[in-house]
Amino acid sequence: MAEAITSDIISKCHQCGEPANTHINCANDACHLLFIQCESCAVKHNKCCSNDCKEHIKLSVEEQKILRHVKVFNGTSFSKNRFSVNKLYAGEFNT
Repeated sequence: MAEAITSDIISKCHQCGEPANTHINCANDACHLLFIQCESCAVKHNKCCSNDCKEHIKLSVEEQKILRHVKVFNGTSFSKNRFSVNKLYAGEFNT
C-alpha cells in the first residue's frame, strides 16, 4: 500500500469509473484481487470486484470450498485436483 501525499484523487473506480482512491481486496477469499473501488460501488457490490465474486460469497462455506477448486476468478483458477462443476450440480459436496 501507499501513503497519500495529496488530497487530490487521481484514480477512478474500476467498476463505475467515478473518481476514487481507495484500494481494497475483493471480499471473495478465492479471488482477493486488489483494486480501486468507490464507496457507492463497495456498498452496491458488497466489497467484491465482480458479480461472480459477489454471488460466490453468498454461498455456504461448504459450497465455496468446492467451487474454489474449479471456479476461475479474475483469471486465477483454483482447479488443482479432480473436482468438477458437474459434482457440484449433482449435489455431491464431498471434499
